[in-house]
Amino acid sequence: MQRDHKTAAAALFLLMLFAVPARAHGPTVTLGDDSIDPPSLTLLAYGVVHFRNDSEAVITIVADDESYKSPELPPGEGWHQQYPVPGRYPYHLLNHPDRKGTILVKPR
Repeated sequence: MQRDHKTAAAALFLLMLFAVPARAHGPTVTLGDDSIDPPSLTLLAYGVVHFRNDSEAVITIVADDESYKSPELPPGEGWHQQYPVPGRYPYHLLNHPDRKGTILVKPR
């Protein structure tokens, strides 16, 4: 019985050591069928944004200056983008160019 407790304690320790907090990736932008929420977001340099496709269509996120482009995201899928340099980063959805958002990155 003593050995089972040590094994369980060791497993719990390893789980805690390597567990990643659910929000470690930063804020989430939800891409809906007819909206982007929030449409603008401010974060510090090197911040990471999680984009989640909550629409019923496959979407692709593209920076207006084409500095980044997501893979095609099926409904329910997500993607992360890091913003290391301060500045303003407008983006749109490739298949819906009228749906736009902006990421504002401030210096640390």
